[in-house]
Amino acid sequence: MNRREITVMVKPGSLIPSVESFGDNRFLVRLELNEHNQINLEIPKILATELGIPPKNFELISGADKNIKIFKIY
Repeated sequence: MNRREITVMVKPGSLIPSVESFGDNRFLVRLELNEHNQINLEIPKILATELGIPPKNFELISGADKNIKIFKIY
């Protein structure tokens, strides 16, 4: 099974939600949400659509209360 880690920089409170990829498994995700608990649940859904991977395959491993988060993808 292919596992990898991705780094996600979050810009909460953005007017227009979006996802940008910077290569090397790095992403910038802009969200309208401001609370980290909601953001942590929303990011796998957004990236699942972007990457074509089911949301259940994402695990937050670092940055639960930060704007830079690391997810492991299974």
